[in-house]
Amino acid sequence: MKEPAKITGFSVQDFKRVRLVEIHPTENGLTILGGRNAQGKSSCLDAIAYALGGETFRPSDINNHDGEKNAAIRVEIDGLIVERAGKNAALKITDARGMRGNQTLLNDIVGKFALDLGAFMRASDTDKAKMLLKMFPDLETALAQMKKRADEIREARADQNRDIKRAQVHFDEMPHFPEAPADEISIEALTKELQGVTEAENETASRRALLAVEQQRADALEANLANNQQLIAVKMAKIGENEKSKFARLEYLKTEYEKAQREIQEQTEKAKAELDSQIIELEKGNADIERQIANTKDGIESIKANLAGDPDFAAIKAGIMQKLQQADETNRQIRANAERRKVYDEIAAMRQASDAQTAELQAIEADRTALLQRAELPLPELSITTDGELLYRGQKWDCMSGSERLKIATAICMKSKPGCGFVLIDGLEAMDPQTLAEFGEFLTEQNMQGIGTIVGETAATVIIEDGRVQDPTAATPENITTNTEESK
Repeated sequence: MKEPAKITGFSVQDFKRVRLVEIHPTENGLTILGGRNAQGKSSCLDAIAYALGGETFRPSDINNHDGEKNAAIRVEIDGLIVERAGKNAALKITDARGMRGNQTLLNDIVGKFALDLGAFMRASDTDKAKMLLKMFPDLETALAQMKKRADEIREARADQNRDIKRAQVHFDEMPHFPEAPADEISIEALTKELQGVTEAENETASRRALLAVEQQRADALEANLANNQQLIAVKMAKIGENEKSKFARLEYLKTEYEKAQREIQEQTEKAKAELDSQIIELEKGNADIERQIANTKDGIESIKANLAGDPDFAAIKAGIMQKLQQADETNRQIRANAERRKVYDEIAAMRQASDAQTAELQAIEADRTALLQRAELPLPELSITTDGELLYRGQKWDCMSGSERLKIATAICMKSKPGCGFVLIDGLEAMDPQTLAEFGEFLTEQNMQGIGTIVGETAATVIIEDGRVQDPTAATPENITTNTEESK
């Protein structure tokens, strides 16, 4: 496998703030151009970017107006010599065999991120993720589809939850009657119950009337019995009187009225026989009356016994009437409770649907995580949030350390153009020494070359002062002049 293209050396003369700089950067790791502000550090990086990136990276003014010569740039990369010199800074590319090339050849080797890593660093959080996803079209499409589906579910769930809140407010405001029965009271059933009680009451009243009639009959029979007994006594008395009258008359008429005596005797005996017969009939009638009285009394006792087991119909009817009067209010409470239960069930169903939507979102997120893990992103712990932002080791861009940001940007740069083995980084002064050291180690581990700038001399590999390398042995003017002349 071919090694990624790296810059083996570069020289810059009379370009922007640079007077003369020639540097051979380290193959792997970080080469840092240090010095005070406005000394030409960034101009060196701009010169490399212009030489390799073409017109896209051309500054508005490329010449250093303190000198009389036109700018001259020479970059050695991947066995190629790339030069821009002359009045129009014409591009010249040659290889070790003297073969020539053009900007297309450079574009195949050098990535835009490598020439302007700051463009990635300055991009918005979502644009950073988009830049990364452009390298994975299938992943970008799949994530977009997942996001669309997840957004649809979230929107539906938000509507569902709003409905739940409205229904909950309505439910909380609904009247509740815990003492009300579960089922409505049937007016028809109560009316039938009242009718049944009334019929039972009427039947009882009939039995009471029958009792009164039987009592009157018993009283009449007893009165009749007493009257018969009185008649018997009268007739018995009359028999006695007749006997007395008979002896008196016999004595009186003993002598003179023997014939009359016989007639009176016959009449008396006949009258006695008639009275005896009447008394016997009366006594028979009395026995019959006594039997009727006994039967009547038995019937009365039976009726009384039946009446004793009858309920308090007045109280029962009063209770039913009260239920009838309260039925409308009770039924209203029952219907209110039923409506409240209906709303409760609706809320439960909506919550179940919301939970199902949440579960579906969790499943989409699990699929999304698994998809990102299989995607072989530039860094193992690099991912993309559902909001479309970069995530590294669980942190978003604004919470990442400077070293982590540089690592991510460089890794994406490598992924975007695997054949490009270098990256230019302007403004490393924002990083502390430890961060720079960590980033340098990362570049070495990744077989990457980094060329950057820093304000100050601490941690600098080369010091640029007044457009030149501070150490005069680091630059060879003769070579630059010769190369410039060749470019012309």
